[in-house]
Amino acid sequence: MDIIIRKPTDINAPSTNAIVEAPQHLSFVTDATTEEHLKAASVTIEALSKNSDCGIVYFDEYGSDYVKKVGKLIHIFKKYYTSWSRLPHHS
Repeated sequence: MDIIIRKPTDINAPSTNAIVEAPQHLSFVTDATTEEHLKAASVTIEALSKNSDCGIVYFDEYGSDYVKKVGKLIHIFKKYYTSWSRLPHHS
């Protein structure tokens, strides 16, 4: 089993044209028990991901027009709710 190790970076650091060292390749020696645990974990992760409702939602209506439209709708809903809440309710 292989893994790549990189040096931690500060995401707020200013960008530079500095030359970055290449990642180091590490090799691990594992026994049969470790391999069995890894296979079992892989099966579990696969089953969990198949049962997931995750998806990608593409939404391209952000911006001032969207905010204005939603703001108007919220204002209208508030008026309807306020009017409805003032009506006498029947049990």
